[in-house]
Amino acid sequence: MIRRLHATPIHLQVGLVLATIPIVVALFGITFARVAIDVALDGEDVQLVHSITRAVRVAVGLTVACATVAAAGAALLLRGSIRSVIDHLREATVAISDGQFGHRVGGERRRDELGHLAHAIDAMAMRLEQLEQARRRLLACVSHELRTPLTIVRGHAYTLGRDEHDPLRR
Repeated sequence: MIRRLHATPIHLQVGLVLATIPIVVALFGITFARVAIDVALDGEDVQLVHSITRAVRVAVGLTVACATVAAAGAALLLRGSIRSVIDHLREATVAISDGQFGHRVGGERRRDELGHLAHAIDAMAMRLEQLEQARRRLLACVSHELRTPLTIVRGHAYTLGRDEHDPLRR
């Protein structure tokens, strides 16, 4: 069951958790109310116990229904908020993996786990950008350093390969 829950999208997980909370609370509330009534009346009036229990069940049922609707509304709000942030993070990682190392997520606004993840993605992109710049500088330096001796060797080879008519110069 836990594996299946982890495989579902996050907005469904949030909705499921928020919808189960009122149900669990209602079950505990009904059980607690029944025990409290039994203890208070000490089994004297069974008819009264049943009518009070029915009234508590109706009240708890209405409370559960209202809480479930409220939880579903909260889940929809959270779903939109979380999903937009995750989509933004996904787009940023795709851009960075395509070589756009200047792309930043900008996770300074959030102080939760998603904000920490955004900050880590920005740090990774900055480091990759620095490494790419260092690689380009190294390649430019190496090609420059190889060009200079090659030019000298080519110059000497050209000089040696020229057809000189003067024996002293040859």
